[in-house]
Amino acid sequence: MTATDKSKTGITRALAEFALEIDPQKAPEAVRHETLRVLLDCLGSAVAGLVTPAGRIAADLARGEHGPLEARVIGGEKASLLPAVFANTVLTNALDFEPVGPEGHVCAVAVPVALAVAEAVDASGAELFAGLLAGLEIGGRVGGAIRRFNQSGAKETPSVRGTAHAAFAAAAAAGRLLKLTPEQMNNAFGIAAFGATLPTLKKVMSSAHAPMTKYDHLGAMARNGVEAALLARRG
Repeated sequence: MTATDKSKTGITRALAEFALEIDPQKAPEAVRHETLRVLLDCLGSAVAGLVTPAGRIAADLARGEHGPLEARVIGGEKASLLPAVFANTVLTNALDFEPVGPEGHVCAVAVPVALAVAEAVDASGAELFAGLLAGLEIGGRVGGAIRRFNQSGAKETPSVRGTAHAAFAAAAAAGRLLKLTPEQMNNAFGIAAFGATLPTLKKVMSSAHAPMTKYDHLGAMARNGVEAALLARRG
């Protein structure tokens, strides 16, 4: 898309179109390999998260919740999509062992969302991969734009730092799997961003006792991102 096109459509609409146009078959082999590595790494982290208090509480919250769209809670049975996404994201991020880059904890949101939505809509493996790639790409690019410019040369955590942009990863992955139109994806991004949590990493890192919600409530943002896509699909 040219600069002129972007000025006409807006940055959010350009991101929405990009998320829907990503073709995994055209992605470099290194990108495909890294995407699968991230998937496996996050699954291992989620299994390990089952022993944590936060992970157990989140999984217990989803237990017994049922609805028209359901996905499996890691280590348990199927539950309604939104509680399942919340629980699986908390499990993946519980130990902070999932893959993390300069853009923060995007993988812990993109992977559980893609897996849960793909299961709920009975998507194919290729569709799952496309949704996962869309979530990682959008979350990573938005995060890079927010974080990298003020991270260069920094010797300590900036006063305002977090992973609120993970909300875009959730909406992108869910929206791609739900087959949203560009306009619907554009709206999903707006709704998801509105529900992103405050960037409190600096505050948490300086606290003697970090809360279970940690530096960013990734479970809430993952759930909100999926809900945003579902709302956008309904107009």
